[in-house]
Amino acid sequence: TEITLDTLATVTGYSKWQITRVFRAMFGTTPYRYLLLRRLQKAKLLIAQGAQIVDAAHDCHFSDQSHFNRQFKKSFGMTPKVWYTLYSN
Repeated sequence: TEITLDTLATVTGYSKWQITRVFRAMFGTTPYRYLLLRRLQKAKLLIAQGAQIVDAAHDCHFSDQSHFNRQFKKSFGMTPKVWYTLYSN
């Protein structure tokens, strides 16, 4: 289920800006970045278990493989293919 900042704001009675500030103070990152990193970690696990990169990107709800590759490289300093080559053995 997708949970948005607007939904959290409605449920908690705080503004989405207040939620973001508190979340960042607690977790050291924004809610968006946190969820993105969780999706990337799940994709790494799927790839390590033998899934094709394109399938891992799709299963983790990236809009396309190019978007997945950019976010993966930005977060981990290498593409998923390079990561798989280095760390899968």
